[in-house]
Amino acid sequence: MRRRTKIAAGVILAIVVLGIAMDYKDPQYVISFADDLLVTFPIVLGNQKIASQIGRISGLPTTYLYSPQGTLAAQNVGALTRQSVERYIDQWNATSKPAARK
Repeated sequence: MRRRTKIAAGVILAIVVLGIAMDYKDPQYVISFADDLLVTFPIVLGNQKIASQIGRISGLPTTYLYSPQGTLAAQNVGALTRQSVERYIDQWNATSKPAARK
């Protein structure tokens, strides 16, 4: 999995990005689509069984952000910007207990 790292104010944040393709008929189409968009993270071919393990999907794209402990920290429907991800991380850090961040 690809890790994205940012250094800000002496803090290193690392996130793992993983895509799940849900709306496709042909796996080759997903590969070509990702290649055309220069996607640099892994894409998993999803189905309803996989989706049910993650949670309800009300629109595409849907992004789930999990804490380092594996608990759901935020969910976003629609386009997601780098600034949004950083804001979600800041909100999680501000509201989580210090022990949960270790």
